[in-house]
This record gives sequence, structure tokens and C-alpha cells, in this order.
Amino acid sequence: MEWYDWIAYVFIAAGVYLIIVKRIQKGGR
Repeated sequence: MEWYDWIAYVFIAAGVYLIIVKRIQKGGR
């Protein structure tokens, strides 16, 4: 696996994590 593959994976994971956190903070399901 190349280094840029890891960077792309981290960016995608961070984006999904932020979306989930924002939805939880709003209290909406």
C-alpha cells in the first residue's frame, strides 16, 4: 500500500467521523 493510499483513507475516515459526531450533537437520528 502506498503512502497516499493511507492519506486518502484517513481523510475519508475523518470526514465520516465528523458527520457522525455532528449528527449525534444535534440529537437527530
